[in-house]
Amino acid sequence: MKVYDRTWDAIDRLKERYPFDAVYFFGSLTKPYKFFGSSDIDIGIEGLDKYLHYRFISDLTGLLKREIDVVRLEDCPFAETIRKWGVQWKRRK
Repeated sequence: MKVYDRTWDAIDRLKERYPFDAVYFFGSLTKPYKFFGSSDIDIGIEGLDKYLHYRFISDLTGLLKREIDVVRLEDCPFAETIRKWGVQWKRRK
């Protein structure tokens, strides 16, 4: 399974535990031929309680076994860029 699909599925699993409004994938994960084995995964999240932020990162890192950068869009100066150009996660059926 590709990293993109594994990440999507991991967010599906974590949605049960962490209430949030939206998740966006951005950076090299969303660009063809730019994501490599050593690349980290960049995620923007909206509506996640700031006190759950690091626990969410820890759980996601545990599921994916790779470096994850998660930015809270409420605190991010480039949040509009992420919303505009990122790939928004939607729950799979």
